[in-house]
Amino acid sequence: MNSIVSFTESPSLCLLRFAVEAIDGIDKGLMIYYQMPGNKLVAQSALKTQDRDWEIQSINTEEFFEYFRNERQRKGQYQWLGTEDLPFEVSNRNSLTIFDELDRNILLLRFPDESDQASNLLYLYFNPRYKSTFLSSEKQSFTTSEKSLMAQIIHRNLSTFLNWIINEKKSFEQFVSHTQHLATRFQNEKSKVELFEKRAGQSLVEFSNDILLELSSAHHKKANLSPAAEVLIRNF
Repeated sequence: MNSIVSFTESPSLCLLRFAVEAIDGIDKGLMIYYQMPGNKLVAQSALKTQDRDWEIQSINTEEFFEYFRNERQRKGQYQWLGTEDLPFEVSNRNSLTIFDELDRNILLLRFPDESDQASNLLYLYFNPRYKSTFLSSEKQSFTTSEKSLMAQIIHRNLSTFLNWIINEKKSFEQFVSHTQHLATRFQNEKSKVELFEKRAGQSLVEFSNDILLELSSAHHKKANLSPAAEVLIRNF
């Protein structure tokens, strides 16, 4: 998997990478976010590979665009869901799976997006067989209140990470912009100096030719600067 933190990627994609890496018990992650360049809705999923790494894949959202658009307008920081609550999961299922037997193991988290005043959506698919270290040996699953507390903690931690990424990305972009500005100014100043040196060198050549012309007239002899002499004088 690529580095979690990347200033060239969307902060939402960085959040997806971080979430599936940092939180135990996740089988899959899905991020739905608004992308300003192109003014479009983007979907990225994180799936485990055979070597237990995470692979990011792009997903076509056209079929469920209205569903995701409406979900991005909803309020609430988190929500526990089952696959039956997700039309894009139900439509793709041909047979029942273990996910049908265990209710609401998908955590939906919403994160405000300032660019379009809606929320980006992060779906975290928890493995129903996963035994959390927070559960005692007697307990087999979380209660509703425990799942609510768990969702709050996860949302708070991921929000902190997301805000950090956004601020660092802004700082990096400002640094790049400032560096590019300085590079442009340096190049402009360099061009001015080179132009000045070129004009000064040409002036020296012309001045030397004037002196030779006066000497030639005074001594009734013809004298000219050689090409090599002009180069030496111009680069003096």
